[in-house]
Amino acid sequence: MNCSSKKVLLLGRVPIWIVLLFFFLFLYLLTANGRIDSGDGEAIYQVTRSIVEKRAFAIPPPPPEEKFYDSFGREIPQELLAGGGAYGAWGADGHYYSKYGIGQSLIAIPLYLGGLILGRVMPFPGIHFFTRFSTAMLNPLVSALVCTLVFGFCTRLGFPTRPAVTLTLVYGLGTIAWPYSKTFYSEPLVTMFLLASVYALVFLKNTDRMAKLLLAGGLWGASIMVKLTALIVAPALLLYLVARGRKKGQHPRSLIGDLALLFAPVLGSVSAIFWYNAVRFGSGFDTGYRAVNWSLTGGVMGLYGLLFSPGRGLFLYMPIVILSAPALLNFYKQHKWEATLFSLSVAAYTLVHSAYNSWEGGGVWGPRLLLPMIPFLIIPLGSFLPAISKRKWLEFLFVALLFCSILIQISAISVSNIRHLQAVYTDSPVNFYDRTFFQLAYSPLLGQWRSLLEVSSIVKSEKGREGLRNMLLNRVSARESQWLSEDELNVAVQEDIGILALNVPDFWFIYLWLLGVPGSKLVLLVSGLVVITLLLGYLLVGQIAMSPQENGARATEPDSR
Repeated sequence: MNCSSKKVLLLGRVPIWIVLLFFFLFLYLLTANGRIDSGDGEAIYQVTRSIVEKRAFAIPPPPPEEKFYDSFGREIPQELLAGGGAYGAWGADGHYYSKYGIGQSLIAIPLYLGGLILGRVMPFPGIHFFTRFSTAMLNPLVSALVCTLVFGFCTRLGFPTRPAVTLTLVYGLGTIAWPYSKTFYSEPLVTMFLLASVYALVFLKNTDRMAKLLLAGGLWGASIMVKLTALIVAPALLLYLVARGRKKGQHPRSLIGDLALLFAPVLGSVSAIFWYNAVRFGSGFDTGYRAVNWSLTGGVMGLYGLLFSPGRGLFLYMPIVILSAPALLNFYKQHKWEATLFSLSVAAYTLVHSAYNSWEGGGVWGPRLLLPMIPFLIIPLGSFLPAISKRKWLEFLFVALLFCSILIQISAISVSNIRHLQAVYTDSPVNFYDRTFFQLAYSPLLGQWRSLLEVSSIVKSEKGREGLRNMLLNRVSARESQWLSEDELNVAVQEDIGILALNVPDFWFIYLWLLGVPGSKLVLLVSGLVVITLLLGYLLVGQIAMSPQENGARATEPDSR
């Protein structure tokens, strides 16, 4: 029997979802880097800055002499770019615009405003540091909310509390969700909106049906405004709603009404995107992507790369998802249409992105573009856990795969992956991307550990720390004698943090320490975060250690789906 858990309590007092939310929030804040570490993120941030400070959408253009390269190191001809660049394009009005969706830039506005306030209260390291620092805290919050949604999904599907908590920890610690909580990429936000939309649709009840369908459509529409590729799941959602309606004997007219309610907010989002495109580039169909294409022949390499390659392979960067295939078969027996929805969504998302000419997602960690599908691979494991617990070899395999998965993510969150990529490129730029994608010896999976040892030795050394501080002081002193515009100062601050990021462990408190913030204050703050995180983690481990009978009693209210 399916069960829901409106009130799953820890120690009889606190809802477990709240404990999970704050555990992951504090963990992700503790391991955040407080910087915007990608060109994609910088373009999205600059749109937020432009909206707040200039009431416009334009962003600073790249230098005129800048050249652009594809993911395999080949220079992209200007005629192919058609007025575009790596992260944006020239608009119809002569200004330069980001090519990314407007959704994340809008959601980040409150955090940017918080950074402005911090920058005025604390003049050092500067307002440009704090606006980025606060804006970069979006994904730790979003990623913690996704973990809470995973738990809610598991309990509403009828999984007992212990498996639900276990799977939430698997997702939050053993997948690329953890490393991407440190970034300002748009995938975590797409994941949150898509998962919330599917949640609202799957647990749709006859009561408040109209509101729930509008909510599901609105959340899906929000994910599309963040990233247009969220439209890929449309066939899966459509099939799910139709199939479930027919199973319940729903009248065709009522079913058409449901589809209209689901798609109405999506049409609103698409209309807003058309308007945004027209404002920037003069055409609703022009997104600013200039060198994008899909290829069926290239899709074979992309599919191998996304699933199995040493540079991006799903199964290598998250070994725990190896168990997702047999788990989906079990899940299908218990939740036929949900399993179909999950499988079709994952398959469509993977196939479309494998045919994309930038399937690898840039110089990133693992299969970034597949992040929104990871919850749909982890949740079905709940139907497989009972079988795992009955067979010692399966239990050992599960623990071993989970241990490897967590260890891999720890290497990713500890040091910037760009250090390894830069080292490979410096060694030899020939076939640089081919080597990091397809040759295990040059894979970030191994390179991260070497980078971690190197940066740890720099921080441990008094000489290394002083060298970094003096370099930063020299850069600041040189800037004081120049008349820099706001945009130039922004770039300079970003370069300062970028230099640090390549030479120290990738945590915000280390950056602040090297930038001159008193160590005693940082120790107090970090110690508090560590203590709270460990306490919450201890409570969750205690919940997992509870007997199955105690856990099973926690979720007994029938699901009225």
